[in-house]
Amino acid sequence: MARVSRRAAAVLAVAVAVLSACAPGSQPAGSASPTGGPSPTSAAPPVESPSPAPSPATALGLDDCVPRTWRTVRLRTRDGIRLAAAETGRGRRGVVFAHESDGTLCNWVPYATALARRGVRVLVVDLRGHGSSAAAPASRTLAWTLDVIAAAQRLRRGGVRRVALVGASAGGTAALVAAGDLPGVAAVASLSGPAGFGPLDAAQAVRTLRISVLYLVGALDRGFVPDARRLAMSTRGPHQLLVVPDNGWHGTALLDDPERGPALSALLTRFLLGALPR
Repeated sequence: MARVSRRAAAVLAVAVAVLSACAPGSQPAGSASPTGGPSPTSAAPPVESPSPAPSPATALGLDDCVPRTWRTVRLRTRDGIRLAAAETGRGRRGVVFAHESDGTLCNWVPYATALARRGVRVLVVDLRGHGSSAAAPASRTLAWTLDVIAAAQRLRRGGVRRVALVGASAGGTAALVAAGDLPGVAAVASLSGPAGFGPLDAAQAVRTLRISVLYLVGALDRGFVPDARRLAMSTRGPHQLLVVPDNGWHGTALLDDPERGPALSALLTRFLLGALPR
């Protein structure tokens, strides 16, 4: 059975109580696929420009989901892949967000925008071969760990001292593996992340983690619940596992669920702020 600290158990008890008070949710038609895309009803709406001039994000090739006030950047991974990313917020606390295998950085923009208002610098990145980022050779198509590391290093070069990693579905797998390869990460959160995805082996990586880890998964997302439990049981450091009852949403769509999304977003925010003190 996964070990949970007293503090984590208290947090989870509150979360379960909040979630149980909501009307039971179910997986709506057309919801996310097992590979981790958002529900069509949960996609972030484009941000309309008040001016016909292209935004910096559009000039960079990013989707219009990126607000005009965000800073757009190009990253280069240590294996030479060029990535498109965007960031906002100020301060010495930072969070990197990795999207689903069939998503883009747009999946994380709504939540990241809200988190930035809490005094956190956030960076969303198009993983290699997705959105506006360059593709990689076949042998390195799924080397997403390097993409997450490049994003975290960007924040550190900008003055961020404490970094957390957050990923959805396969992006969660990449975040867990990256946390083991990148010294100094304060915490990592995985939403519906599988234990393994291609060459990414999170089940092995979490055995070495001694930082705070949060696992979120919907109880009706049956293909991923066993993986979440396996990861929690393999995690030797402080960790929390929440299997959301009567919920089949996947990845970032967990936060878009009209019934329980607000409670889950609040839980994720408490976890991140707790791991990233000022």
